Amino acid sequence: APCRGPSFPRLRDTREPELREYGTNLTGHRARRKCSAVSSFFMSRELVDIGVNLTHRSFDRDRDAVIARGVAAGVTTLVITGTSVPDSQRAAVLASQHQSFATAGVHPHHAKDCDAHTIEALRTLAAEPAVVAIGECGLDFNRDFSPRAVPARWFDAQLEPAPHVALPVSPHDRPPSSPRPARPPTS
Repeated sequence: APCRGPSFPRLRDTREPELREYGTNLTGHRARRKCSAVSSFFMSRELVDIGVNLTHRSFDRDRDAVIARGVAAGVTTLVITGTSVPDSQRAAVLASQHQSFATAGVHPHHAKDCDAHTIEALRTLAAEPAVVAIGECGLDFNRDFSPRAVPARWFDAQLEPAPHVALPVSPHDRPPSSPRPARPPTS
């Protein structure tokens, strides 16, 4: 199987010069040797997963096992993603329990559920020690689970407190999967 991975020439570690010598599409014996070198190179680094959606209900039965597998694979730090106010609250609790971090935000799919209390709740969550970013917030025009104007409004609203709480933003951006016909201008 071909070795697929990061662009080797961009690696700056001079201890592994052979990694920069080859491209990413290797096959056969050289591929196995190079994949092994790449694995060693990355496994000797600290791995941080910055977008862990562990609050999703699909992890309810095996959440702790998923975290354990990540740790066994070398993941040293998790940033658990908040996708709604309740999910952000769960993310902060999980992060505290697992000595990790969380984000507090509303994903564009859930923007239709926002109300007058959303931003204040996110601002409160942003003060939690485990919360390290506002988000995952942004725009998603792929599936349109919320009417298009709604995520844009709530994205702007979530950006407003970010500078005041001195946190970065964890953005979400997904374009439409296929071009949509242009709508005629309204008068």
